Amino acid sequence: MAIDREEIDKLHEEAKRVRKNFRYIIQDLKRSPENIDLLRQREHLKKRYDQIQTMLTDAREARDALLDDEPEGQEVPQIDMSIFEPKPYEVPVAVVVQQRTASARTGGSPLTFKNVRIAITAALLLVLVPFFYLYFMRNMRFYEVPTRSMEPTLQAGDRIIAVEPSQYARGDIVVLNDPQAPGDYLVKRLVAFAGDSIEVVNGALLINNQPIDEPYIRERMEYIFGPVTVSNEEVYLLGDNRNESDDSHIWQSGRPLSELRGRVHFIYSPSSRRSSLDNQRARFHDVKSPD
Repeated sequence: MAIDREEIDKLHEEAKRVRKNFRYIIQDLKRSPENIDLLRQREHLKKRYDQIQTMLTDAREARDALLDDEPEGQEVPQIDMSIFEPKPYEVPVAVVVQQRTASARTGGSPLTFKNVRIAITAALLLVLVPFFYLYFMRNMRFYEVPTRSMEPTLQAGDRIIAVEPSQYARGDIVVLNDPQAPGDYLVKRLVAFAGDSIEVVNGALLINNQPIDEPYIRERMEYIFGPVTVSNEEVYLLGDNRNESDDSHIWQSGRPLSELRGRVHFIYSPSSRRSSLDNQRARFHDVKSPD
């Protein structure tokens, strides 16, 4: 191969352009690894790069032969082969080791402003999306327990979260409007629906003649009550502290279902009592519907 300085310079410049374009192709393939056009361009660049390397290698061998012959007055152009070490699609072992070491130190991805911003945004979405759904779609609200009527399950001063359920059930702890103080609210346990028969005999609660096992109440009831039938579109409500609770057995009636504000799910304050509330619906599973 004849050695021409201008041709060699052109090959060097083309090799640099190929390397640069190859880096762009690799970056695009990270985003679209199945892109056929990008894959074809990558293979074309690799092939052309190897061709340039071969051409310059042949030129260098011809140059070395001229130098060995020591021609007089012959100017032999320099041929820079360093651009081919490594090839743009080959990663040196040292670089791989360095990358793995950096990943091990950082736990994977490097800690950058962009990554921190993405993590913060994701965390906010995970919190805010459920919050807005519950607050605006399910009427989630926050309350403070006003009396001792729900001891030991709830204590006066407990701060609770109530959410409107798709359907109430016997055993639910609910928040309702206070029938004796408009604008205030109470917290009670829902024990019966419209048509149910309610009775308290020998300290035990009976619904539709079915005795209810209630381990959550503070003590056995010291009063006798009923039987009474819950009126249409009403629910019957009792406190877990039965003997010190103003509830349906004192009001001598149930309360309209429309007065319920939500079912209590969680105690969020004080921190020593922070917990979710046990679902007591299973205690009422054996209650049969009234005839």
